[in-house]
Parts: sequence; structure tokens; C-alpha cells
Amino acid sequence: MKNKTNNTYIYDCWAGIMKRCYNPDNKDYKYYGAKDITVCPEWHVYHNFKSWALETGWEIGLTIDRIDNSKGYHPDNCRWATRTQQSRNRPGYNTCSLEKARIIRILYAQGGTSYRKLGKAFQIDHTIVGDIIRGVLWKDE
Repeated sequence: MKNKTNNTYIYDCWAGIMKRCYNPDNKDYKYYGAKDITVCPEWHVYHNFKSWALETGWEIGLTIDRIDNSKGYHPDNCRWATRTQQSRNRPGYNTCSLEKARIIRILYAQGGTSYRKLGKAFQIDHTIVGDIIRGVLWKDE
């Protein structure tokens, strides 16, 4: 297997999002381009995307993740995430917000409630509640 350089990983990521959003022959187009998920004009130029990637903490093993899955690929809506983190950001799976996360932390700190009970109350998976409590997701800035 050929060794990839950092540039190749970043390029493959960029090419992948462009294909998903703009190539109707791409197997994932139906989930992206057909649903009006687009790439910001700035990122249509690979060099701009690469600069953003390097400035925002890209490293091998991370994938690009849209924070709000109803919006497209642009700097304010994208981050680098592990596959596990990204899998928790699927439509219908993750309906939390920073405000809900703050409330969950307060309720948990007061005691007497489990991850499962909080998940049920806020209509999110209990594993997300655990990640919120541990500060993995929705960290207060």
C-alpha cells in the first residue's frame, strides 16, 4: 500500500466532499447534493480548504464533520472529529445544543438522576449524556 502524505489525506477529504455535493454519479450524492448540501465558494479552491484544515487542528485519523447536518460545508459549520464523534452527529441521533448540555450538567451535578433518565428527558442517547458530563461534547468555551 502506498504511503499517503498529509497533503494526500487532506486532498482526498476535499475531493470527497466535492463529489458528494456535486457529482450525481457519486453513491452518496443522494444524501448530500440531492438534499442541497453544498460547499462554500471559498472551499471550491483546494488551497483554501487545505489552509483551513491545517489551521483548525486536522490530523491523521480525524474526519470532517458538519456540526449542523442540515447545513453545508463551510468553516463555521465544520470541525475535525474522530469516527466515533462523527457517528454521534447523525440526523435524529443528536439533537442536543450547548444550552441543553449546560442544563444536563447542572441536573447531573445535583444528583439523583442517571445518564439514561437525562437522555430520555432530553430525547438524546444516554451515551451522548455521558460525553456531555465528561466534557467530551459541548464544552463550555
